[in-house]
Amino acid sequence: MIFNTPRDVLSFVRECLEDADVDRLYGAVMEPTDELWRERIFEALRQIEASDTLEEVFLAEKCFPKTETEYKLGGHSQRTRHIHFDLIRVRRRWRLKKIWMCR
Repeated sequence: MIFNTPRDVLSFVRECLEDADVDRLYGAVMEPTDELWRERIFEALRQIEASDTLEEVFLAEKCFPKTETEYKLGGHSQRTRHIHFDLIRVRRRWRLKKIWMCR
């Protein structure tokens, strides 16, 4: 799956949450994620979406950087529940490389 903006990533994640479709979410990720972490992260994302919006919690920039090849949403904080979305530029387009939780 290709993303044009960070907001597109979060919209896609929200669609997966609304459809309760863990497989669709992780099907868009380049690196495999262990089943245990897939479920934990998905549930944590549901909890975030229930109390805030994904955009309020994860969105820092409206656009991807023009010259960088990697970009991250989320990070080391209680608000993000320590969830990281690692994105990588592939031929001028952005893809989800990895979704992971650091705690």
